[in-house]
Amino acid sequence: MAMLRSSLMAATALLALAATAPANRAAAQTAGDAPGALCPAALDVAAYPSRTAAFIVTGRDGWLFRTGSDLRTDFSLEPKTQRLLERLIAMLKADGTSFGLLLIPTRGMVAFDQFDPESPQLKDFDPRLAIRNFARFLDAVQEAGAIVPNILGFALSSSLDGPFFEERDHHWSVSGARITAFALADALSKQEGWADIPKAEYASAETDDSF
Repeated sequence: MAMLRSSLMAATALLALAATAPANRAAAQTAGDAPGALCPAALDVAAYPSRTAAFIVTGRDGWLFRTGSDLRTDFSLEPKTQRLLERLIAMLKADGTSFGLLLIPTRGMVAFDQFDPESPQLKDFDPRLAIRNFARFLDAVQEAGAIVPNILGFALSSSLDGPFFEERDHHWSVSGARITAFALADALSKQEGWADIPKAEYASAETDDSF
């Protein structure tokens, strides 16, 4: 019950984030943010020591993608990892606690329409394969006993009022935060004990950033 109540607060916080993000995004933009403009170092593979990012490639309309994390197609859950996850979830369940994971789809899955067809890195990426493998990964984690909101399904089937991710960095957008909150609320509403949680109504309001 306590875990469900905390998760409900998390969903509410995500919706609040979605309401306030436009102002934050506007404040971060500068006149020099020309779509598609990258410094030469950004195109130098040797400048990227992290295997997670690999290197950055440009898509349409100024979109940026990381060849490592954004263009993954393998989401295998190792047997040892699954056993450890099942053990952790069982221990928490024995203590009366539910375990949930918010597993965010990659930019390549939800923004493949922004790929540049002339880019060899983006042309070789198969979003359908990534989506299939990620869905299997979600099923495996759920079979281990975790609460797993179907964020990918919501992102692909919902009518978004904007892209799930920001165009030029890896953070989710206003729409992404909103869809994630709805997916989380949907998953929690199916859990035992949900109906017993006292309900409250919340309203979002714009404030200044003077605090």
